Amino acid sequence: MKRLYSLILILLPCLVVSGQERQSFSLEDCRSLAMENNTTIRNARMDKQAAELRRKEMFTWFLPQVGITSMGFWSEKAKVTFQLDDIFVNADAAQDVGIILGELAPELGLSESFHFFKYGFNAGVSLFQPIYTGGRIRQSYQIAHLLEDASDIKSEILEKFVLNQIDKNYFLLASLQEKQRLVDALDSYLTKMEELATLALDNGVIVKSEFMQLKSKRLELNAGRQKLRTGIRLAKMNLLNSMGMEYSILNLDNYEFPAANFGDIPSPEDVYVDENQAVANRDESKLLDVYVKVRQHQKKITLGGSLPSVGLGARYGVSRFDIRDEFRWNGGVYLALKIPISSWGRTSLALKRSQIEIDKAEATQRDLTEKLTLKLRKDYLELTSAWDAMQIAKEQKDYEEYLHEQARLNCENGYSTVADLLKSYSDLAKAEESYSTAVSDYITALHAYLD
Repeated sequence: MKRLYSLILILLPCLVVSGQERQSFSLEDCRSLAMENNTTIRNARMDKQAAELRRKEMFTWFLPQVGITSMGFWSEKAKVTFQLDDIFVNADAAQDVGIILGELAPELGLSESFHFFKYGFNAGVSLFQPIYTGGRIRQSYQIAHLLEDASDIKSEILEKFVLNQIDKNYFLLASLQEKQRLVDALDSYLTKMEELATLALDNGVIVKSEFMQLKSKRLELNAGRQKLRTGIRLAKMNLLNSMGMEYSILNLDNYEFPAANFGDIPSPEDVYVDENQAVANRDESKLLDVYVKVRQHQKKITLGGSLPSVGLGARYGVSRFDIRDEFRWNGGVYLALKIPISSWGRTSLALKRSQIEIDKAEATQRDLTEKLTLKLRKDYLELTSAWDAMQIAKEQKDYEEYLHEQARLNCENGYSTVADLLKSYSDLAKAEESYSTAVSDYITALHAYLD
């Protein structure tokens, strides 16, 4: 029973894998899935949402600030106390009245002293509208708007980076699969050659050393095929990771990636663009331009901190104090003015520091423009080099096809040995592999230049 259970555990993954349907993904399918599932792209989109919310948050500072305030107090002793003598103190007649009231107060049930603000309560709604704050609110809103633009640009940069990785991994996998196709074709060819060589060896047409050369070539081919299979599996794993897909190492063979149909491949002359225009349209240039503008707005905010600020406020509420033990409603408006005189010297130094930051940002922008121009030229040189390599590889492949056909005819007519035919086919396979790699390298260089 335990052996049966162990056998089931061993065979279960195989049964699961064999039961899964095979899936085929074109290059466009891989790019689409990456746009939906890739973690880097999804995080970039969340950064865009956060930047949009930051801009909306800054806009609320233009609106009135509304709040509800409430206060209540009780004290052991009244905060204000008046005696009758304190009221009637400045004139002789008044003092006489105070004396009379003091004598009659006990009879009339009055107190000779008055106590106020021993307890009280008030609550109300307040509103404050900033009218002028030295431009700080407006500049902060413009910075938030620029940061939203920067988030969009960063998202585009990350999307292009991920898609470039998808393209590179896909072309690498296509190149490895093409090599596998050539290896399989060579193995099929060697199988037929081995069958013919066996008959030739039995009939004494070839010697055993030639037959053993054929066997050795097949063993070498099988060893290379195993390494190639491992490389293909690793390339699939990298591609699936970039696509944001879940997979198991046991079902990698169920994912198929047919070779991309490149169609008419454009030459470097067909895709050349003006350097200045290309650099200006690069996302990196746009991002740094936004950075310079942010620094400029930050300097204006620093200046606004030393300017007067004006605001209009209003309040309406209810209060109740012991002086008149009843609820009373009341309201009022006020105008607030603030002139930060003591901060002018500090602001002057801060403005100088802000100007230094602007100068640094502009210098970085000029440096990046030069580097982008250099990179664009380098990418175009690599593109032309890859194009030349692809043309040479194609000519070599056509030449090896011709030589192999001649070797095949010579071997059939007895003018050459099996070893010569085997070498010609091996040379042809290498030429086809080199051409496939050259095409993949050119397409990769083309994407690097256009992006």
